[in-house]
Amino acid sequence: AAGAGLHRLPERHGSGGPPAVMSRLRVTLYAKPDCPLCDELKADLAELQTEFALELTERNIEADEEDFRRYRYLIPVLDIEGGELLYPPHHWDTVRGALYSAWQKVQ
Repeated sequence: AAGAGLHRLPERHGSGGPPAVMSRLRVTLYAKPDCPLCDELKADLAELQTEFALELTERNIEADEEDFRRYRYLIPVLDIEGGELLYPPHHWDTVRGALYSAWQKVQ
């Protein structure tokens, strides 16, 4: 969809985040090859790795019939342990806030 994807807002919250030493937060990214929105979200998750100790698992929905049936019109979908499923569009503050909320639950 035009305009979908990870939209960064000008202000990011640099303080108030989790400390450097923490439990790993399991995150599953439902994606597929040749998906620009998926690539954008992966790049932003890599950047968020510096703030959150993410254990990222990527699932190719084309390799699993059930995943394909469930998510083919919705990708990229982010499944955060102790949190929620996030569907596009993925805004920076929304993703970061969901990760932080889930992180608080697993500590």
